[in-house]
Amino acid sequence: MNLKLTVRKSAINETLTEGYKYFEENFSQLQRLITQSSNTYLSLIGLIAWLKFYLELYAYALNEDSKSEIMQKIDQYLVNQSSDIALCSSLKLFIVKQMLYFTKDKNINHLRIVFKNRNVKWINEFLRQDAINNQILTIDMYLPFCSLSKDDYTNVNNILKCKSTERIKDLIIQCQTNNRLTYCFYLWFIQYYSQFYTNLTLIDKEYSTLIENDLKTNLELCFEPIGYHFILKLCKNFEITSYFYLHPEMNSEQVHYRLLALNIFVLFLTSRSSLPNDHTFMSSLLFDETNKMPHNYVQHINKRCLLGLYVEDRVVKQMLYVKQFVQDRLETNQIFMEDGRFIYQCSKDCFYTYFFDNCGAPVARARCPWCNAEIGARAPHVLLKRSPPQIQRSIQEGFQFINEYIRNHNNIDRYGYHNSTTAEHSTVNDKSDHLNKPISFRLLHMFTHSMLILLYEMQYLSEADLIELTKNKIHTTSVNIYLKNHFENDCQLIYEILNNRDQTGHMWLYKVFNHSLDILQLSGILNTNASIVHFEKQFEETVVFSHIESVITEIDEYKSIYTQYVRQKKLEELNDFIDELVENEEKYPLLQYLNVTNTQCTIEDFNSKFQITVRDTNLYYPITNFIFQRLDEFQNIKHLYPIVRFTNYLLEKFNHRITRNDAATYPIAFYLNNTKENSDERDQHLFRQLFDDFKEAWFQLKLNEVAYGCQIRSFHLDPDSKNNFKQDTKLAYVLLNTSKDDSSIILAGCLVKLAEYQNNIVGHFRQKVIKNNNENVKQRQLQTIQNVKKEQLFHMDSDKFLHLLYDDGFVIDCSYGRSKSIVYDFDEIEIKLKHLIEHLCDFDVTKFRFLNYQHELFNEDATLITDIRNRIPQESLTNDDRAKLHLLLANMKPDAILDHIGSLDYIFTYLRNLISDDNTMTIQVFIEKYIKHNRNILRQQQLFSAIQIKHIISLYELIEEIVFDKIMKNYIKQELDEISFTQEEIQQVIEQFSKETYLNEKMSQTMRDINIWITVLKRLIIRILIPIVDLTIPIEMYLQRSDLWNDNINENDLDNMKIGSNIMLKHAYVIFKNLNEKVDDGQKKQDDMQD
Repeated sequence: MNLKLTVRKSAINETLTEGYKYFEENFSQLQRLITQSSNTYLSLIGLIAWLKFYLELYAYALNEDSKSEIMQKIDQYLVNQSSDIALCSSLKLFIVKQMLYFTKDKNINHLRIVFKNRNVKWINEFLRQDAINNQILTIDMYLPFCSLSKDDYTNVNNILKCKSTERIKDLIIQCQTNNRLTYCFYLWFIQYYSQFYTNLTLIDKEYSTLIENDLKTNLELCFEPIGYHFILKLCKNFEITSYFYLHPEMNSEQVHYRLLALNIFVLFLTSRSSLPNDHTFMSSLLFDETNKMPHNYVQHINKRCLLGLYVEDRVVKQMLYVKQFVQDRLETNQIFMEDGRFIYQCSKDCFYTYFFDNCGAPVARARCPWCNAEIGARAPHVLLKRSPPQIQRSIQEGFQFINEYIRNHNNIDRYGYHNSTTAEHSTVNDKSDHLNKPISFRLLHMFTHSMLILLYEMQYLSEADLIELTKNKIHTTSVNIYLKNHFENDCQLIYEILNNRDQTGHMWLYKVFNHSLDILQLSGILNTNASIVHFEKQFEETVVFSHIESVITEIDEYKSIYTQYVRQKKLEELNDFIDELVENEEKYPLLQYLNVTNTQCTIEDFNSKFQITVRDTNLYYPITNFIFQRLDEFQNIKHLYPIVRFTNYLLEKFNHRITRNDAATYPIAFYLNNTKENSDERDQHLFRQLFDDFKEAWFQLKLNEVAYGCQIRSFHLDPDSKNNFKQDTKLAYVLLNTSKDDSSIILAGCLVKLAEYQNNIVGHFRQKVIKNNNENVKQRQLQTIQNVKKEQLFHMDSDKFLHLLYDDGFVIDCSYGRSKSIVYDFDEIEIKLKHLIEHLCDFDVTKFRFLNYQHELFNEDATLITDIRNRIPQESLTNDDRAKLHLLLANMKPDAILDHIGSLDYIFTYLRNLISDDNTMTIQVFIEKYIKHNRNILRQQQLFSAIQIKHIISLYELIEEIVFDKIMKNYIKQELDEISFTQEEIQQVIEQFSKETYLNEKMSQTMRDINIWITVLKRLIIRILIPIVDLTIPIEMYLQRSDLWNDNINENDLDNMKIGSNIMLKHAYVIFKNLNEKVDDGQKKQDDMQD
């Protein structure tokens, strides 16, 4: 059963009430089967399973203090059962275990306090009777203990408790040649010291005197003065101002911080060899080359390389970041080695290394965060010129440079304490490069900080010494507090890695420290980086990897050994049964079936097991590791489909049919509720449904920023704005177009971001599983984002990943005492993820169909005119018709002219899809036959209703010219006008353009007519430059488009056109103005000659 704490209380009470009669019946039937020693195992298993299910619900209801009548009924039934019925005791024990399992951080004493004032008779009687039967103290705290050698510890305990000076001296002599005995000797004093927490015990002056007077010489001889002082401090509970001073007001977590630090320090002390020339890595941190205490610990530590400190050199960190960033993009096929991408360095004097994000080409300009010099480019692929210059390296050369720099850096030995990162900025993922797991780094990090804290507390280091030792890198008023914060944060991060929900992570650490004894004897001195790397790798291999396969099992083993030692031959207590450390079939029958079982796996538990039990997750499970590391990002992918559906619908509905001003003025709600303009109920219903799906997806996106091309925008949605989203949001926000406003970039950037996430997954899959090379990647077919189907997307989030786990992804060890631990089938999860990914599509993130506003007919990629010419053969208007229409239009008001051209835009969107051989039908006939809700269009086009559709392009071009001459040229953008250029630049552009176009003798006779170029430039300005995003695009790209020219210009003329790339779209208006002036001047001269 998958029982969750979020089950509704009312549902549980109802289930308990409905099942009560079966509870009584099943209990009685199970009791009869046990009494009769029946072999009907199937019935036995069925009855136990049902009772476990029922009592789990009851245990949860007890925790929630349910006041339902059924609770009193169950309570009375359990009270009425004779205490002689052992089965009832087992069921009561199961309920207690289940209650404590639900509350995680509570113990049996907490339960006694809670139910003391509650009217639940059976549980108070059960807990009271257990206390009477077991006149021993409950083990509330598991202390440091040598679980590897219980006999040695027992021997040490017996000798130290008897307080015989001679026997203790003999024990000290034995410790000189037995490091395990030495370890037990120190741990006994830690346990002695721990009593100061549980009560206000006065210091045993007799024992202190024994240590100070009778044993001082022996202790200093065997353990050095530091060992002697350590033991004396433990006996006296340190000073009252000390971090290690214990008192009953402390909580258990604070006590365990101190016990853990003391246990680690014992490892350092125990590592010392009695032989003067026998050095061990660990002992070299506390003792000199003769295995003696150094005279000055600051000088000594500054000659040693400390454990668990990673490189903080900013150059190395930045280089590693850039390398990892570029490597990830290479592995996911976002970029390729041979694509002309580069890694950059600020200058020869500044090692700041960077790579241009998004498009990868140097286009951004910024300041170097280290030297404040300007970095970036003044144009695509054109670096800023400055002195000293920026350094550009190919990706391969950049990687080689970074590797060489880091290799040289690692050859430099770093002594003393060289970290400056605060505890608050430490993370669970921190680790040195040579270590495999972050937990290994955290343990070693703890070692160094506990050593420094103890040296300070024992007055071998002062606050001034700590400041000197840290080389003034740490900006704090107290380095001592800084070190303590680091140590406690290390503990918390380790608990987080272990997913320590039941507050028992300290027991795992105690056991790991015990198993560190063997590595203490590794010979060497920690005075080089090489020695540090060697020891830390050995520590991880020998100690960490041996004890992370099953953390719960390791903890239970430690608890069991510790309990056996403390209890010795005494009776078991209730806590032992709750922890499932012991069994007693006479007292509690069927315990092996009534064990607490974890039936609920979590993402956190899976991640903890995956990260700490698999040595190299990227090698053995590359897909699982990749997906899980970025699951928060990848769960956004599933929202792509509703966003695409809605934007595609808007594209079909509003393309060329809405003005930019209307889209920016009216909110989405206006169009959702506008039944006057659209009386089609089915369409309106579809509109609302698609919008609701879009809104739901949009507000579930978890993105920090998005980018379209090299334009970056932050992405932040206020959840409180969701309800009023359609009223507060303009339609322009969700219309995908190429304009510069944020709405378009955010929407396009969002689509690109989600598509890139999927490309990352597919690219990683091909790289790791299929082993595709770059050529194969480039040749595969890409899907356009706007054509995506739902089944082509990666649908994965936390809930779906849990379903993946529940579907044959894990098993439970149902053995007694082991059933709280889940064993995951990582191979099965890897296979299932591979099957999910192998059918996904790759996206082309460069191709989009954009919406065009009315009067902004064309985007950069496609044109309606080309589509219409391909569908319907076009002819020019006759000269007479053209003259009449020109006169008619020229006398109209500007708004009327714009209405006519806007309605033609609308007609074009239908005309482009016409399937008919008849090009002689009039515009009026076409509107009536093919356009719904056509009343407004008929009214606007009444003037031209008799014109045949074969002339419609010619009509449109005529209206365009009048729009330009009468309206547009009076409102030219400033960046296109002459004031934005120098006279020298204008002159140069005009001369070059003229020579390469109408003055070019290689051009056909038609193309050498200056009037044709003037007409084309007018169309270019109206169609392209009004809505265009980038004015720095070469003008040749657009002048080669056939839709800008009349039918009498053939493709060869356009293909042979060669205009320099330095002449850009921004020059179009100044070229037009100059050519127009030349024609006017020529006409004036001709008129003068005629006069």
